[in-house]
Amino acid sequence: MRKLLLTYAALLALLSLTVAASFIPLDTWSLPVSLGIATAKTALIMAFFMQLSRASTLTRVAAAAGFLWLAILLSLSFSDYAFREPENASYHSNP
Repeated sequence: MRKLLLTYAALLALLSLTVAASFIPLDTWSLPVSLGIATAKTALIMAFFMQLSRASTLTRVAAAAGFLWLAILLSLSFSDYAFREPENASYHSNP
């Protein structure tokens, strides 16, 4: 029970960190910071609330595959964002 309460407190701390990060102007670091916090929350939920440490091997493999798939999607999104050409500003302006 104590472990779950500590996990809950950590999730609340990460929630307050998310709210605080939304008010701080981080410019280009805003998205990576937010996704990093979300990944930490996901890892806590998977480890403690889903009780993957006590689950069967097949359940752990399925959870790890889902987490790996999330990591692949995030890395592809980051690479797309990082290497995208800036759009021409006059393209969006009214004639």
